[in-house]
Amino acid sequence: SMTSLAAVIVTVGLAASACGSSSSGGSSPGGGSGNKADVGLVFSSDAVAASKGLVVLTDDKHLQASDNIVPVVAKSLATGPAATILNAIDAKLDQKTLLQLNTAVGVDHGQPADVASQFLSQAGLSGSSACGGQGSGKIVVGSASFTENALLGTIYAAALKNCGYSTSTKTFDSREVYYPALVKGKLQVVPEYAATLTDFINQQKNGANAPSKASGVIDTTMTALKAELPS
Repeated sequence: SMTSLAAVIVTVGLAASACGSSSSGGSSPGGGSGNKADVGLVFSSDAVAASKGLVVLTDDKHLQASDNIVPVVAKSLATGPAATILNAIDAKLDQKTLLQLNTAVGVDHGQPADVASQFLSQAGLSGSSACGGQGSGKIVVGSASFTENALLGTIYAAALKNCGYSTSTKTFDSREVYYPALVKGKLQVVPEYAATLTDFINQQKNGANAPSKASGVIDTTMTALKAELPS
């Protein structure tokens, strides 16, 4: 059977983030650092790019689709303590913070669980008071296997555990594997990327050449995403 899904409120202020799949493309920051190119397409939260001193330009013309981080959850979790804490986490994930988190794991080789715990503590989200109530039941948090998404899954699971849920995490190599698991109810929460997921579902329904429904404006992308998710 198909599980109804919901996209929890997205942090509108967050700039476009990492790609939604570990294998879906994008340029390596190494290409620009070797003086082989003057401009390259990289992800704005890429810790390696930042460590090489590359400057990320502002997309003031909205040429890139708005790939803001958005938790996608089973609809049963779209209200209550789970939604409260996930929204609170996303409100803290501005571009600077996300880059710091990625650097802590991807460059400085910190343990994801330790980085997650420190982030929640510094953000004031490590106690049950941040949950708006006491949660219960089991939640499996899925994520893609690349650094940023796996770390977000670890953060979500730790925070949800603090809210009273029994949590576990599973990582997957591709969206083609974890999204069906989410739809089938084998996962309850996945950290996603608004534009990438919107187009993924659209292409699953309408073919690989289906016109993109994502936009450079996050509100427009979120409206399209919510329409694509199983209801």
